[in-house]
Amino acid sequence: MAESKARPPVVGGVLTIIGGILVLVSSFLTWGRVAAPQTSGRVDLKGSTIVLIVGVVLIVIGVGLMLAEIRGLRIALGLIAVVAGLIAVLFAGMAIANKNLFLDQAADRVADQQGVPHDIAERQFRLAEQRGQLVVSRELGLYLALVGGVMVLIGGILGLRGGPRAPVQAEAAGSEPGGWSGQGFSRPEPGSPQPRAPEATPPPGTAPPDSGPPSGGEFTP
Repeated sequence: MAESKARPPVVGGVLTIIGGILVLVSSFLTWGRVAAPQTSGRVDLKGSTIVLIVGVVLIVIGVGLMLAEIRGLRIALGLIAVVAGLIAVLFAGMAIANKNLFLDQAADRVADQQGVPHDIAERQFRLAEQRGQLVVSRELGLYLALVGGVMVLIGGILGLRGGPRAPVQAEAAGSEPGGWSGQGFSRPEPGSPQPRAPEATPPPGTAPPDSGPPSGGEFTP
């Protein structure tokens, strides 16, 4: 009897690993830049150490999705990948849509260098950007993180669904492979001639039974 067993979701694991690598690489690249067109001053903003750690964790989750055969473990890893992918996509999408995130980070960095309160520096940076004195640009690292988050999200969903099912041959209890249960011969094919039982052989020294007088003859004592 053939049963089926779910294989590990290889495609989901591969996508999660690639997405984790993109997130990991994005932590070393510039996500956003705040520059003053009139001068050469600019502030480059990169991914934090948290982004680096998240990338490593996502790679480990992807490897786990490729190797996990236990359904409960695979579902848990898939859920973690889905949540992490959603967070990465939402955060990157907000950074792309809202340039004030980069303005505030740049203002806080300058405020720490000059000893100015953060709220005052953030207000001045936003006013300068509205007047055209500052320009905010999104850089490669941000888009890599976005693409990586999307791939992790898809990989986690595929991990929840599981891989293709492979047939597994199951033998009945107490049966011999290729034969009847408890028998020493193979199952006959349908339509094949049945074996004949061997004729009984009389033991040695026993006279064969008299078959009677010949048909149509006389009996002579």
